[in-house]
Amino acid sequence: MYQPSAGTVVGGSNDCITLIDSNYGEPDQLIPEDDEERELALRCERTLHSAFTFQFYSMLLRQEKGEQEKAERNLIAAIERLADGYIGPYYLGSTFSSADVSVAPYFDRMCVLEHYRDFHVPKEGIAGAKWHEWSSNILERDSVASTLQDRDRIIESYLRYDKCYLRNNWYHRVFYQGY
Repeated sequence: MYQPSAGTVVGGSNDCITLIDSNYGEPDQLIPEDDEERELALRCERTLHSAFTFQFYSMLLRQEKGEQEKAERNLIAAIERLADGYIGPYYLGSTFSSADVSVAPYFDRMCVLEHYRDFHVPKEGIAGAKWHEWSSNILERDSVASTLQDRDRIIESYLRYDKCYLRNNWYHRVFYQGY
C-alpha cells in the first residue's frame, strides 16, 4: 500500500491496518484507544502471526503424514489460544478491531485446509464453539463479506503449497532445512 504523505510503500498487514486507521479511522477506529483493549488485540495478532500462520502453512507444505498430524495438533493449539481471548461477537466484544481484520483472511482460507488436508476445526469444546462463532460473525459482516474471494479460486491458488512446488525458495529452507 502506497503512503503518499511519506512517499513510501507499506507492506505488512499490521502496518496497512495502522496506516488505514490513522488516515480513515474516524469515527470507527480499528486499533483500540483503550490500552487494555489495544493489548488484547495485539496479543491476538501476535498469536496469529507467531503460531497460527506457521502451522497453517506447515500443514500444507509438509508432505509426510506424521508431520502434517503434528502441524494439525499445533494449529488446534493456536486456534485454542486465539479463541480463548474471544469475547463475541467480535474479538473485543461489540467492537470490530484490528484483531478481527488480521484473522479474517484466515477464516476465509480455512477452506484450503479442508480441501487439501481434510482438516476441520473441531466444533466441540469451548474453543471450537468460539472459533466457529467468531468466524461466522466476521465472514458475515458486510465490510468483510464484500471482499471475500471465490472459494474455488482460493483453493486453486494454494495448489502449489499442497504439492510443495516451493522447494527451491525460502519456504523450503524454513520448513525443510530448519532455518
